[in-house]
Amino acid sequence: MSRSLLVVDDEMDICEFVQDVAEDMAFLVTTTTTTYDFDAVYVDGLDAIILDLSMPDQDGIEVIRYLAEAGCRAALVLMSGLDSGVLATAERLARERGLTVIGALTKPIEVATLEELLDQVPSADGKTVQTLTVPTEPSNSIPAEELAIAIREGQIVPWFQPRIRLEDMSFVGVEALARWQHPDRGLIPPDKFIQLAENNYLIDALTDTMVNQSLAAVAGWQQMGLTVDVSINYAAPSLADLNLPDDLSRRVSSHGLTANRVTVEITESSVLTELQNSLDVLTRLRMKGFQLSIDDFGTGFSSMQQLQNIPFTELKIDQSFVKRALGDADAKAIVETTVELGRRLDMSVIAEGVEDLETLELLHRCDCEQIQGYFIAKPMPGDQIPAWADDWTSVAETLKS
Repeated sequence: MSRSLLVVDDEMDICEFVQDVAEDMAFLVTTTTTTYDFDAVYVDGLDAIILDLSMPDQDGIEVIRYLAEAGCRAALVLMSGLDSGVLATAERLARERGLTVIGALTKPIEVATLEELLDQVPSADGKTVQTLTVPTEPSNSIPAEELAIAIREGQIVPWFQPRIRLEDMSFVGVEALARWQHPDRGLIPPDKFIQLAENNYLIDALTDTMVNQSLAAVAGWQQMGLTVDVSINYAAPSLADLNLPDDLSRRVSSHGLTANRVTVEITESSVLTELQNSLDVLTRLRMKGFQLSIDDFGTGFSSMQQLQNIPFTELKIDQSFVKRALGDADAKAIVETTVELGRRLDMSVIAEGVEDLETLELLHRCDCEQIQGYFIAKPMPGDQIPAWADDWTSVAETLKS
């Protein structure tokens, strides 16, 4: 069944260009060159909307507000000929308002970029072209009791995304990412249930099962002769637990691992939620030898202050900067400056969201230490890691040559 697309741009030639590309990909396309009386062209059930920010009647920010208030579930692509900073801010605003933003287009539009974004639009059966299963229901339609059962019955499992050290292209670690293997809905990504867990006091139980399974996987790989580190994400409520350092130490030891092989990965907002207890817990974790990583670095307002207040050993450059670094001078400057900052602070720097060789080479020139992203590998079940590691050896040799 065809996917439906609404194109909103005041330039008819842009509308026609997008329409031609989309129709070649089997989309049913509607176009409009005005946002005057926008509710006359917007209908529920659209699969995607491509929206130009600079509209004469009602600008794109106003349309974003309208879509959020209307409970729009369409995949949204923002488009603009303005500077990249405006586009990036609009993306963030739309996400903050609860809209599903799958990317942005800078004018003039490249066909390949447009096709790549349209590939990500969910089809009528709720599946995207590039993913196996995505639930058709929004996250708030999943009952908390169902999630509690899933945690108890082992339906929440870690998938692992490899990290590579750029200096020698060696496989050095993985990030554990939660996936829900639902018996009816299929594989559910974390953005559909993590907030549900946090809102219903289930996040500690979810984190517990992720930690136990992740440590067991790393220990199993170690017995096979594959030694890598693991990063595990912790949410704000878990960081308020003063027993966390001792508890995590016992778990790591019980699996025959050492603390320096385990990284506790957090966002700065997690620390700000329970500041005193978080500082207590994070400091003791470092004293016990665990690594501490600040995720999504640069996306919050207090990143620099957190680096001074908390003994982080690693910072991760947010993929929103990494993905734009090749074509966006501001994003490139942020990436380069962050790498230099990490070096001066004697911290490891990891760039996430690396999706092509050109970005890898850029990060190599910047002396970024590690990378992860789809160019290296997508997240995968733990039992696939050893075979992937074997295959990566030959790939690494090619990249080094």
